[in-house]
Amino acid sequence: MDKPTKASGKSAAAGSEDQAGRLKQKAGEVVDAAQEKFGEAYDDVSTRAVEAGDAMRDYANEAANMLDESLKVRPLTTLAGAVAVGFLLGAIWKL
Repeated sequence: MDKPTKASGKSAAAGSEDQAGRLKQKAGEVVDAAQEKFGEAYDDVSTRAVEAGDAMRDYANEAANMLDESLKVRPLTTLAGAVAVGFLLGAIWKL
């Protein structure tokens, strides 16, 4: 090979190394952005799950308080309601 061909070969190699470096940097930026978005989505889902759990706990406590009050005020009616719910659940279970 003559000198101009060698020089252009070195220049092409340096150019492709530079391009590979830029691609690697860009890929790193894309990965970082994806990790950040995933983290934000995970935090959002976590927060919503905690809020839903808290709401369910509040609802269960309220239902328990209502049942307790119902037992004190109308024990036979509450018992009849519990028997009816048990019967329905049993009938559904057999299906």
